[in-house]
Amino acid sequence: MSQRCWDLPEARLMKTLRWAAASLLGLLSGLLALVGLLLCVTVILLPLGIPVLALARRLMQLAGRLVVPRAARHPVEGLEDSARRITRSARRSAGRSVDATADAASGASTAISETLRPRWTTRVRRRLHLG
Repeated sequence: MSQRCWDLPEARLMKTLRWAAASLLGLLSGLLALVGLLLCVTVILLPLGIPVLALARRLMQLAGRLVVPRAARHPVEGLEDSARRITRSARRSAGRSVDATADAASGASTAISETLRPRWTTRVRRRLHLG
């Protein structure tokens, strides 16, 4: 029985590490957002609070990207990859069948021409009264 990629111990470890990093980044971004909000409340420190809030937002997005699998983040890319694989295999199989058909057709045409050529030449000779 084959193992799925997420059942492997390396995949489990990587998933655990990604989730741990995402949770730490989420906590850090929450604290930064709180500090940014406190800075924005005081009008004098507003220019410092806005970039801190932007940094907290980016960290939260990074934490979300660590948690969500790549196929869920970019479903179109996953479909493009699978479509490429399918068309590539279809081209290969079509190429093999075309080659096989061409080989069979060329073999059949040479066999037909070899059997019909003597008859054809004798008919033409008779019609032209050459022999």
